[in-house]
Amino acid sequence: YVEEAWRIVDPVLKAGTPVHDYEPGTWGPKEAAQLAPPEGWYDPVLDQ
Repeated sequence: YVEEAWRIVDPVLKAGTPVHDYEPGTWGPKEAAQLAPPEGWYDPVLDQ
């Protein structure tokens, strides 16, 4: 099981995906908006 877990996880760890900092209590980093298509994300802040 351990070898299989590393086979799956190792490429993810080596991918070098950037970490985006954001303030606690917020909806996350601005880069998170790029994860969903424009019609797939509801931003409650814009409705205020």
